[in-house]
Amino acid sequence: MYYKQGFSTPYIHYRPEGGNWTAVPGLRMETSEVAGYSKLTIDIGSAQKLEAAFNNGNGQWDSNNQRNYFFEVGTWTYSGNGNIKEGAPDPFTSNTVTVYYRHGFGTHYRPEGGTWTAVPRMWMETSEVAGYSKLTIDIGSAERLEACFSDGNGRWDSNNGKNYIFNEGIWTYNSDGIIREGAPGVVPALEEIA
Repeated sequence: MYYKQGFSTPYIHYRPEGGNWTAVPGLRMETSEVAGYSKLTIDIGSAQKLEAAFNNGNGQWDSNNQRNYFFEVGTWTYSGNGNIKEGAPDPFTSNTVTVYYRHGFGTHYRPEGGTWTAVPRMWMETSEVAGYSKLTIDIGSAERLEACFSDGNGRWDSNNGKNYIFNEGIWTYNSDGIIREGAPGVVPALEEIA
């Protein structure tokens, strides 16, 4: 199982179809050889399918709107927005966008021209840079990511309704409204960001 790293430390909570669930939060997934993905191999015994949901180990869930995800025996890749395909992700065609944004907000996004995530947001994990969260998104064959941000309580940052556009790669959205290529460098204190 390959899982796009919507969480910086993803866990998989699962059961062989008809069997018992793992204890919450499940098993921590390992970093894979493909950028932007975690992976884990699971023995499901004589079952034919695996039922699963993903989480960050701290109460944030990706559970297909509480319907869970189902995987048959084999190698599978979940790349977000309900997209499941057979096989491992191709490291040469994996097209990812990593966005750093001020801590406390999540993102509502779509690969340009594709389907939006459910409102209000996909939770963004705390990053390695103080004051910032981040999310890595596989945009498939799209050239860019279209996104806006929300605190989950009705407060939106949508570039005055025009949304933000990110090319493939790593980007930082600063509180000054400017998008810069790369991870954050010198970061202001949290009080200055708010």
